[in-house]
Amino acid sequence: MGKRLDCGWKIPYNRAFRWIPLDFVVIRSRGALMFGSHLTTEQAELAERIYQTLRQAADSDLRGLAELLASKPDRQLLGQTEFEVRDRAHKIAAKAFETALDERKKGGTKGPV
Repeated sequence: MGKRLDCGWKIPYNRAFRWIPLDFVVIRSRGALMFGSHLTTEQAELAERIYQTLRQAADSDLRGLAELLASKPDRQLLGQTEFEVRDRAHKIAAKAFETALDERKKGGTKGPV
């Protein structure tokens, strides 16, 4: 029989608890870029401008989405609520594209050569 793994975090999942070994968890600071390591300096600056602008623009949409989900009992989360969530997510995605295009115009970022 194997020995018990040492673990530090108890994480709820489907009303049961799963144990996660401490060496499995990687903690990053809020400012750490998760996907940006392949970006040039100019692209990273553009990404940061897009992120900051989009975060402000989408904040009220995200709040509305959270309120919608919080207001529904478990039995109503699927079905019509899914469509409402999808529509709101599409609205946020549309803002992302608008923001990216606006920031490219402002910053004069060159496209791929």
